[in-house]
Amino acid sequence: MSTLDDRAAEQPTTTAGVGNVMTFVVGFVLLLGGFWLMDRSFAQGSGLLFAAGIVACGLAYFIPTSILGRTRR
Repeated sequence: MSTLDDRAAEQPTTTAGVGNVMTFVVGFVLLLGGFWLMDRSFAQGSGLLFAAGIVACGLAYFIPTSILGRTRR
């Protein structure tokens, strides 16, 4: 038998969709920005720029999975 509190906890809120979209946009921008930084590093011969691209791509993965905890199990 479920209580009123159990049913309320199962229903998603309408603001959760906005947060999911913003997380996707930020992650996608970080991913593409990281790719762009790695590309530019080859043109300029800069290892530091390449490392910054790797960090940006890593953050694009790390933010939604580890910080926000939004993984499917």
